[in-house]
Amino acid sequence: MPRKPDLLPDWFVGGAGKRKLLGALTRGEANGKPPPWDKKTLAEAAGVHEKHTVFRHLAVLVEAEVLIEDTDGYRVNKKSDLLEPLEGFLKQLELLPPSKLPRHAEVKNDLQDFRLPQDRATLAGGSIV
Repeated sequence: MPRKPDLLPDWFVGGAGKRKLLGALTRGEANGKPPPWDKKTLAEAAGVHEKHTVFRHLAVLVEAEVLIEDTDGYRVNKKSDLLEPLEGFLKQLELLPPSKLPRHAEVKNDLQDFRLPQDRATLAGGSIV
């Protein structure tokens, strides 16, 4: 199944899955469930695969001390210095229009047709601007 194209707010955090996961964590709920969460619940909240993609996301968040993993599952580290800035950043991303970004092939084709006007392409010394 092809991946859905990212929306503008997704680009800033590397994809829709990460943005949805971080949003669930900063809101303190994942799929309407309070912590602690298991991998399946967090994967569903992020819209990613529970047996593949979510493992890396969670490992990075634990390493960054945003999440705490224990025998009960995962919970937000309320003492993390990253939590407040992440929450503010995600709130600002929600203000962006949810416009679709062009796919790689579309951008590549557009760039092949793009040419700088000759008078802007070089400086007096001949280097590209």
